[in-house]
Amino acid sequence: MRIGFVTDTHLGLQDKKGDNKIRNIYTDILESFEEQNIDTVVHLGDCIDERTDTDLDNLVEFVISELNQFDNSFVAPGNHDAIGLNLSDFQPYDVETPPVELYSSNGHSVLLLETAMDVEYKNIGCISDSSIDLVKDRLQSGYDLTLLSHYPLDYTDIGSDVFNLIPERAFPVNKIDLREIQNKYSGNITRVFCGHLHPSTTTTTETSPVLESSMVVVEPITSMSLKRGEVEVSINESIKAQDLIFDI
Repeated sequence: MRIGFVTDTHLGLQDKKGDNKIRNIYTDILESFEEQNIDTVVHLGDCIDERTDTDLDNLVEFVISELNQFDNSFVAPGNHDAIGLNLSDFQPYDVETPPVELYSSNGHSVLLLETAMDVEYKNIGCISDSSIDLVKDRLQSGYDLTLLSHYPLDYTDIGSDVFNLIPERAFPVNKIDLREIQNKYSGNITRVFCGHLHPSTTTTTETSPVLESSMVVVEPITSMSLKRGEVEVSINESIKAQDLIFDI
């Protein structure tokens, strides 16, 4: 299985010229995915930015129309999608939303988890009960799991100075202890992919000494910083499609 990731496009936050740049990069990446025989495309959230004055339905329609060039396309809504939209807003576009099992074969399962749509925690993040139940069920069945989500799932076991610098508020309010869950069952968590953190490198992979798994933060098309109370946005024009492809 070859998965191509897109994340944190934040369409709508840029001025018209900047937004067009994002759309062009988006299109270039997806065209490259087709050339490299990607069978599944996953958007890891923040498709749009709720602070925009642009009509959100039009932005979502563009994102989904691009993703639907592929036979299998999925969206794990992020915090900005959750504030401006509901899961039902994605349904008319024939794209699957979490929690869902993308793949299950030869003892391996790939799960897309829902971490941003809880009505009480729309701008904080909250892993849905149905997502946690799905992880437990597959671990109990002895599967090796690859987990995909917008928010990172567990910061206590990352074991890295890089991730220790990330504030706790960047993680879901009900962050789960992956180690505790895994130790109860016969399966293993082998990889965790997420968006949301806006890393400065193409991908950041850190190995957890406890889980013996890797956490990969997927590079977004846009990055943001706060300065003097304003949001500064930059566009990652150097992003390469080959850096966003993973074989499961």
